[in-house]
Amino acid sequence: MSQIIIDPIRKPRTTSGTVSITPIPNKARQFGFVPDLRHCKAGDLILSCSVKPGFLEKHIYRIQTRAGFSAEDSRWTHAAVFLYEDFIVEAVPLRGVISRTLYSDIPESVLRVRRSPGLHDNERYKIALCAQRMLGTRYNIKAALSLGWRAFLSGMWDRAWFPSINSVIICSKVFYDAHVEITRKLLSGCPISDLVMPAHLSATSDLQDINVPWVKLS
Repeated sequence: MSQIIIDPIRKPRTTSGTVSITPIPNKARQFGFVPDLRHCKAGDLILSCSVKPGFLEKHIYRIQTRAGFSAEDSRWTHAAVFLYEDFIVEAVPLRGVISRTLYSDIPESVLRVRRSPGLHDNERYKIALCAQRMLGTRYNIKAALSLGWRAFLSGMWDRAWFPSINSVIICSKVFYDAHVEITRKLLSGCPISDLVMPAHLSATSDLQDINVPWVKLS
């Protein structure tokens, strides 16, 4: 099944209407369109990649393809959790786990929204709150580098090459850990370790893509 993406490379020709949003980042305001986040729910997964990938993203892409993922899944280099309105929680190098507006990704990132079907709203809110509870946790740069290096050498993702460190985390683990803690279910195709990467979350059949249309800024 084709992935449903939010792609700013081509300015949207159809929208779900017009909306007035204040405040909003200048780049998004100048672009004139934003995703209609009213279609998102708490606890949704937000996958992203840059319109113009830099060195790090290109490296992540190569690692994920080397590990056996398709180009379609490997393109996703970052993961975050949707909270409410336009806010997400994510793990980024240097700053660790933070919360910010998703509008700041427009128009420089391609986005994809995925959701675990069959959950009650209270479970979705709990996933979002569980992810938010990680705020301030340090980003596990050492683990990310070790993961990339070993995956590049072996092409395997199903072994725990380094010990789990509770005080640090990488981006895809924010969603994965919160989802597992609340649902008590593992996502198919994802390893039971710290080795969960964006490509795993893209490829798993346990999540469904959500169509999020563009909305024009008034």
